Amino acid sequence: MTRKQLIQESSTPDENRSKHLRECEECAESVRLLHAFRVSGRAPLPKPPTGWVVKARSVAGPQAGVVGRLKELAARLTFDSWAVPQPVGVRGQATLGHRRVSFEAVGFLFDMRAERHKDEWRFVAQANVSDRSTGELRADKQVLLPDQNGIYQWRAPRPPKKMTIRIDGATVMLPELKWTRPRAKKQSGDS
Repeated sequence: MTRKQLIQESSTPDENRSKHLRECEECAESVRLLHAFRVSGRAPLPKPPTGWVVKARSVAGPQAGVVGRLKELAARLTFDSWAVPQPVGVRGQATLGHRRVSFEAVGFLFDMRAERHKDEWRFVAQANVSDRSTGELRADKQVLLPDQNGIYQWRAPRPPKKMTIRIDGATVMLPELKWTRPRAKKQSGDS
């Protein structure tokens, strides 16, 4: 039976319903539901505009993830070892030249360790993206690719000011960092 026929049957009394409904359990169940939820006799829902249907399907369809849909994504700093006060037993000159920072964006994590040596800085970083492989890292003018383990390693005379990562056509911009270590305030219990 068609939809229109089922709606007509649900508005008629039980004793006047067609022979088909007595024999077809599927149609009988549909008529019982239509009768119970009182849609019988009401106008059918209007058809939505085609443009809206196309947009809804594109939103609900298979996605490449947030990083794949956006052209540019800004990460935020989530951890900076220079911003965290060091415990008394860890303080000292040995840790002044080391810094660890982590950045995060939707579906993206970037972790970097920097070490200051005599005439250069050495960097080790890793990018984790939820549904993509890592791409090229730009640290100022240097273009770096990860090794087989997804690790970026490089040396530079000074720390980078601007860093971006390109992942499958999308760019993740990392915020600029200040590379002068903040002076610790002397407190009454420090040694």
